Amino acid sequence: MANEIVETKAIEQVSDSLYKGVSDIIDNARQEVVVYVNKHSDLMFWHIGHYINEDMGYKQYSAYGSKILATLSQRLTARYGKGYTYTAVTRMMKVARFYSDEEMFATLSQTLTWSHFLELVTIEDNNKRLFYQQMGIAEHWSVRQLRDKQDEMAYERSLIAVKPEDEIVKSLHSRWLVAAWTIEDCT
Repeated sequence: MANEIVETKAIEQVSDSLYKGVSDIIDNARQEVVVYVNKHSDLMFWHIGHYINEDMGYKQYSAYGSKILATLSQRLTARYGKGYTYTAVTRMMKVARFYSDEEMFATLSQTLTWSHFLELVTIEDNNKRLFYQQMGIAEHWSVRQLRDKQDEMAYERSLIAVKPEDEIVKSLHSRWLVAAWTIEDCT
């Protein structure tokens, strides 16, 4: 009887250990799949926005261009679902305009989500946008935290905001080591 209890406990310990190991493998694989899918979804949205921007040029700002985009979004929504509404398509275009370099966008999309980009492109001031982008990356902000920091006016309250523009850019670049990123890239 005592041997059965010892054997049962040994089986439970081995089983628990195996369960934990296999669960870790599954959880890690699932997380990698999520990261992979999100990264490629973000790149797909960027490519859509970039393609439309390149193809339409400035026609997109006219009444004619708006009608073309409305028709396009209706057709895409009918075929692919609600992620391609007029608003979604225009946001893709805006993100591709603000983050015009594909390689830079791909690098940033490894740490920022599409929702981060949608929030960041609402910030008109390039230095301010770069500040929130870099702080979001450095401190792993969620989108909610990013919005909260904007509401708290973190940029305006920072010591960096009172510096001349060239010092702001230099400071943001050196502090977070963002290679090949300039304020001109944001415009």
